[in-house]
Amino acid sequence: MRQVKVKSYRSPRKPVQLGRGVGRLFRVALRGLILLLPLVPFIAIGILFSLPSTPHIRVSYTYAGSKEHPRYITCDYLGIHGTVQKVFGQECPLMTFMGKKSRV
Repeated sequence: MRQVKVKSYRSPRKPVQLGRGVGRLFRVALRGLILLLPLVPFIAIGILFSLPSTPHIRVSYTYAGSKEHPRYITCDYLGIHGTVQKVFGQECPLMTFMGKKSRV
């Protein structure tokens, strides 16, 4: 029987080890973040609904007096929690932050 010469030998790959300590913690955290990546829009919407105050934009207002010196009677704002009617007096800004319970 004839013997065959081995020209090259490559050892099989070792499985990837997670390691120990901070490196392992970093890799596990990174894998968790990658798994949560498709859920980011839903998480952002959930956080926005749970904030104590959210941005509202003015959709309409009524005032008395002249255009130069108006006295605002009511200002209607639209936000993530619906329409809010607010009385400001001197100011009726285009955008403001309001809470859920600021309905008058």
